[in-house]
Amino acid sequence: MIESIKKHHRDKLSDDYLSVLDEKYEEYCKKRLSLSWLAEATNINLDLLRSIMDENDLEIKNHPIRISAQENKLYHKVKSFYDGEVIQSDRKQLEGKEIDIWIPEKKLGIEYHGIVWHSNDPTRHLEKFNLAKKNGITLLQIFSSEWEQKPDVVTSIIKSKMGIFDKRIYARQTIVKELTNIEYTNFTNCVIVTGKQIGRAHV
Repeated sequence: MIESIKKHHRDKLSDDYLSVLDEKYEEYCKKRLSLSWLAEATNINLDLLRSIMDENDLEIKNHPIRISAQENKLYHKVKSFYDGEVIQSDRKQLEGKEIDIWIPEKKLGIEYHGIVWHSNDPTRHLEKFNLAKKNGITLLQIFSSEWEQKPDVVTSIIKSKMGIFDKRIYARQTIVKELTNIEYTNFTNCVIVTGKQIGRAHV
């Protein structure tokens, strides 16, 4: 297969890419993964990948979209407090790249990152974020550890991005005071997904 691809795309792909494609195509078939997964796994543009597969008689499988139980739970959580359209696995907004949860009316995309699955290529997240920004889309990044450990905080962040507030607290209703270490730890654990932050003063 590799020699055949070289013949058609010798000016576009390096030997490293070809070796990865040869390996990942087998995994794509056996595990019934999506074409977007294959594109990301090989770091080959989706349109170019389609062309390569077509010219080399590699079947593009119509595999069902694989969505984790936790990502699906997050999708249904959004549906529970928002009556507008919410789309899973949208590929129309970012040049074929997938948005896990897309809310058209709010121009908001939510990316759900499994720690293991999404840790292989950190630059991929930044590239998608910049592409979304270029297209006027806010792309919110949610990691599985955040959603599983602090679902209420994550839900609050999503609602805030959508302009939905269960309660508003205005500046005149607040005071400034220094917190004890225990008060600070309890507060940050309740309202910040990453928990306690390092600092000299806690106010």
